[in-house]
Amino acid sequence: MTEAEWLTCTDPTPMLEFLRGKASDRKLRLLGCACCHRIANILNLYEGTPRLLEAVEHFADGGVKPEEVESVYWERHSGHMGLKWHSPGSPQVMADEAVRALWPNLRIDDLLTAARQAAGSEGVAQAFRTSSEKRSYRWWKREGKLSPEEFRDSHRNALVAEQSAQATLLREIFGNPFRPVSADPAWLTSDVVALARGIYDDRAFDRMPILADALQDAGCDNEDILSHCRDPQQVHVRGCWVVDLVLGKE
Repeated sequence: MTEAEWLTCTDPTPMLEFLRGKASDRKLRLLGCACCHRIANILNLYEGTPRLLEAVEHFADGGVKPEEVESVYWERHSGHMGLKWHSPGSPQVMADEAVRALWPNLRIDDLLTAARQAAGSEGVAQAFRTSSEKRSYRWWKREGKLSPEEFRDSHRNALVAEQSAQATLLREIFGNPFRPVSADPAWLTSDVVALARGIYDDRAFDRMPILADALQDAGCDNEDILSHCRDPQQVHVRGCWVVDLVLGKE
């Protein structure tokens, strides 16, 4: 993979292949959590999922022991036995598969695939709902109806969109591996570090432009760092390469 390919890739698979043996378990686990957060509207139907994702993130940072996460995992599992009533390809089943790939053993490729499939199936469900709304003026057509072509296109479009979002998350967490950045100790003032810590702990990513200003005031002139913090289109998650850089996380 070239630098240009990394920066424009919309498929996480070759990006992950490039990172084999280079990415820390922490970074990969936070990537998995971020992908699960993206399908939270499905996962949150199951009691305990938000707590589980939070526990896994704390585990990634060494904040809790494996057995503590395991306890939360099985509490969640026992609380949604009704999952058996869903069809195998339903968004709920695929979302649950993503969580199962997250813990206890991280199977990141399986997780990304399951999350994409969940999003793809949810895209079809949304298309059904839209179809029903458009056709509800006839009482005999109140059920959502999709042609085979509409079904296929809805699934593919949602799946491709999720795949592209996952590739963006890889760049958010790993930055540009072709141009690794080191933090100048002079940048790491008490204000900068405290601000980054607050952003990380509170998920207060709306403060990223403030972090850019603080870094610049401390002498940082690295355009990759500053533009990443100030980009209004950038979605930030725990594991953001700039916040990790300031906090000394690998």
